[in-house]
Amino acid sequence: MNHRLLIARKLLGGKGKLPLSTANILSLVGIAIGVFSIVVVSSVMNGFDNYMMESVINFKSDIWVTGSDNVSFSADADFLKQISAIKGVTGVSPVCRTDLMIQKNKVVSSVQCVGIDLKRHKEITGILEQIRVGNPDMESLEEGGVIIGLELSLYLRATVGEKIRLTSPLSTIPTPFGLVPRTRDFKVVGLFNAGLPEYDKSVIFIGLEQSRYFKGYADEVDVVEIKTDSPYTSRKVADNIGVALGNDYKVEDWSQFDSNLFMSIRMEKVAIMFVLSLMFLLVGFNMSGSFIKTITEKKRDIGILKAIGATDSDLARSVTFMAGIIGVVGTLAGGIAAAALMYFQQKFMFIKIPVPGFPLHSVPVEVHLNDVLLIVITAVGISLLSGWYPARKTLKMKPISMIRNLRD
Repeated sequence: MNHRLLIARKLLGGKGKLPLSTANILSLVGIAIGVFSIVVVSSVMNGFDNYMMESVINFKSDIWVTGSDNVSFSADADFLKQISAIKGVTGVSPVCRTDLMIQKNKVVSSVQCVGIDLKRHKEITGILEQIRVGNPDMESLEEGGVIIGLELSLYLRATVGEKIRLTSPLSTIPTPFGLVPRTRDFKVVGLFNAGLPEYDKSVIFIGLEQSRYFKGYADEVDVVEIKTDSPYTSRKVADNIGVALGNDYKVEDWSQFDSNLFMSIRMEKVAIMFVLSLMFLLVGFNMSGSFIKTITEKKRDIGILKAIGATDSDLARSVTFMAGIIGVVGTLAGGIAAAALMYFQQKFMFIKIPVPGFPLHSVPVEVHLNDVLLIVITAVGISLLSGWYPARKTLKMKPISMIRNLRD
């Protein structure tokens, strides 16, 4: 093993006492840049993915229980107690959801209205922590208060204390003049900022009983939202809840009821990682050509080594060690540089996002061990494969003819 490494080091060397030739230095730098780039991009995408997950969970909770055919159901105290008793559940809240029209003066918009029991709901989401203006409580909501997003507030030009009107375009009530839409006036009691513009401009919160009026419900609800002790185990908790409740209910965790959002993020990450991984292939072809050139330039040395007893296996493995050395050193260099950048970004947040109104002010990063291992294996694996053909080429070299060339 030692003599093969010595041969590999000799073949890697450049002119004079340089440990690496110029071509091999370029190959090593190419591997380092590739590893650095993919680790950084992967960590940034993980950071955004984690931010989106936390934002969705903080706004919508971890798990939703709905009727199997999306029909309303009764969520009495016994039903909520049954769910609360399941391991991993830390909070439950009955919710009514409906699509309404919101109006102030002549400005109209469509919104998703969420009817909540604020006392329960604040235990499963961060709704109160997201309030930027106002101080809503359960009593104010049930007495005709509404919480709206900052984006919607700007669009309606409505702030805390002002009146808005909510109208159901689907639910009607009979009157002597015929069927008319269900309509009520509400007072804005709070403005929230969820960190996701989509929610800030299209979601509002009112009291649970108030929302039942628009749906025509007595004591029914559309959803029971559930908080778990960890979003990473919520899928398992959801499965347990589904078993406990039976087939009359549909149970989904955060990755399912917002599946399109998270699927698009993951597909984008896979596509970017695939494109960046092609960098390793380009470096691999460059390394292979560099090794072939090295073998051609040093064929006389190889001929002498064969003449004094070096076997074909020794030389082939030495070439493979050349590729391995460049792959490992380049991977370490790129990995250390990426780790240093990610550490300082997490600590000092010096890479900013200069987009006005964007909820994040600096680039989020999160390193996943699985991603790093996959990148390392890919980089070293392609490096080793790049030495396969040059290693085979040494087997075809005849020491006698190479020594004759040496005499010439």
